[in-house]
Order: sequence, then structure tokens, then C-alpha cells
Amino acid sequence: MEVTGDYRVGVYGVFRPQEFPGGSNLHQVNTTEIYYILSGYATLVTGGTMTDARQENANWVRGAEIADGVSRRVGPGDVVVIPGHTPHWFSELETDLSYLIFRPDPDNRIPLVD
Repeated sequence: MEVTGDYRVGVYGVFRPQEFPGGSNLHQVNTTEIYYILSGYATLVTGGTMTDARQENANWVRGAEIADGVSRRVGPGDVVVIPGHTPHWFSELETDLSYLIFRPDPDNRIPLVD
């Protein structure tokens, strides 16, 4: 995590194996996620309505899939911006997928660690 004054930004490296596309997610916070695809190809769905949604914790809802969302194929070099409160889901992984997630934290929810 990078801290500049009171502004916090989380940066995460993700490896998602092809055999584990996972379910849909919705973060009930103002934090925007920015994905930078390093390697691999997948179909990312955003928006729409989550199916079988269940509250995981105060800020996170998980579901099985997304109905009526926007689908796009992503690959190396692509950048995707997912605003807070937006359902998102990798509906298909054509290959293993590696990507970076940048999460600006406008509400300063991430605690500072020295």
C-alpha cells in the first residue's frame, strides 16, 4: 500500500488459474478497482444483477454469476476501471490470468501500517 498524506492506494498482484474463474463480487464501498492485465485472456462482466447474492461481510457481496451485465474480452495490456458498488465477474478464463489491481481508497478505510 502506498500512502501519500491521508490518501491510501492498495496495489495487489493476482494470479487466477484457468480452472478457478470464481464467482461474482460487489464491493459496497466507494473504492474504485483498476485492473491492469499482465498475461492471459478472460471475459469480464460488469454491471447487471448478481445471482444467488449473499452478504459476506459489511462491505462485500458475493454471488454465483451476473445477469444482464456488459461482457468484454480482456487480455495483456488492457486496463479496466470498476467503480465501487459495481458487480463484476470473470465469466470465463481462456487461460491462466495474471493482473494487477489498484485500489484508491478515498474514504481511508485501509489502516496505515508502519
